[in-house]
Amino acid sequence: MWADALRWSLFLVDSAPWNISASLTISVIKAKSKLVDTLVNVHSFYTLYAAIDQFNPDEHDTGVKSLLDEWVLSRLHTVTKQVKSTLDNYDFTAAARELAVYVEQISNWYIRRSRDRFWSEGINHDKLAAYHTLYKVLTTTSKLLAPFTPFVTEDIHTNLTSESVHLSEFPKPDEAWKNQKLEEEMEGVLQVVELARRARNVSNIKTKQPLSELTVVGDDRVTNYLAKYSYIIEDEVNVKQVNFQENAGGSVQYEIKLNFPTAGPKLGKQVGSVQRALKELSVGEAKNVAEKGYFELESQYGESIRVEKEDLLMNQTTRQGLEMATNDSYIVLLNTEINDNLRREGIVRELIRAVQQYRKELNLPVEQRVNLTFHLDDSLKVAIEQYKDLLERNLLIKSIRFNESLNMKYVEVENKTVGIEITI
Repeated sequence: MWADALRWSLFLVDSAPWNISASLTISVIKAKSKLVDTLVNVHSFYTLYAAIDQFNPDEHDTGVKSLLDEWVLSRLHTVTKQVKSTLDNYDFTAAARELAVYVEQISNWYIRRSRDRFWSEGINHDKLAAYHTLYKVLTTTSKLLAPFTPFVTEDIHTNLTSESVHLSEFPKPDEAWKNQKLEEEMEGVLQVVELARRARNVSNIKTKQPLSELTVVGDDRVTNYLAKYSYIIEDEVNVKQVNFQENAGGSVQYEIKLNFPTAGPKLGKQVGSVQRALKELSVGEAKNVAEKGYFELESQYGESIRVEKEDLLMNQTTRQGLEMATNDSYIVLLNTEINDNLRREGIVRELIRAVQQYRKELNLPVEQRVNLTFHLDDSLKVAIEQYKDLLERNLLIKSIRFNESLNMKYVEVENKTVGIEITI
């Protein structure tokens, strides 16, 4: 794997000998973590659940593909086309970067969004579609990556098909899977989710803590289609509701100041009067300046003064309880106020994470149902009782009890010590 990591790190940079820096070791470590290990983990995920369900791509029906299946297969078509084109032009770095983005999307979007499908009990049409889709993605991606990372792709492809990846034909774009509109729409969803996560990070609120609402502000042309993906955004951002608006209304205010390094030489002696005028702007006037992109006033001598956007510093602020993040297409406003119900649900989600981690430490089979015993204070017990259905949906549980035991593992949840015992 380290040989593959070294090769991959060289493909992602200008690998001319005079451009290889002393930080190559760090680049190799990052390459192993970001691509090689990610690819191995995706393959391990597939083989683990395929073995449990005894899935065989040559024997089972193809199932009914979901929107997410269609998206990842359309991306596979686009990536295949781009990689083939760039390799034909000997642009190995561009091809590697395209594949790096796709592998990240497979792991952190497709797999993460599809986990419940693989976790569901029994075989159904939706689960079969997920298996077939991931099988197609893994076998094709291993072929695309074979020139870059020959060893790990050989292991994966041989395990899945019993054939060497290096004796297989290089993939060709499959127009049957092309859905440009879906790719563009999902890219918008990914941007909104990334902005919302950024707002969470700034507010220092964990992803496990549910919040009440997220407001997405943007032009109708770029927000109208997002409404049909609200359920994805709500789940990814962990909010109860997503709203869409064409403008931010009174939620966003503007603070306008002079950019002295550029404005000073242009305004000369008028700098002081312009600065005073900017300080006296009302909330509505400041918003109007921001929307127009310039500021106009009349001097005491009756002269018209116009200050252009590059000579102004415009700072957006929000009211307390809102956190904002922006890019060229969207403004997202995350409501960061947490009531008692949201706080209790957040506690239960942290408990779920702790139990899942403990299961891994005990090396329990992923399909194994267990008995859970908690030792905790009354406030946490109330939270569990209120959101017991959430626990049962996310953990394979036979029963839940409240007691103290000698064999408990103790963890910290919301600055409180919780004892957990897992028995079969």
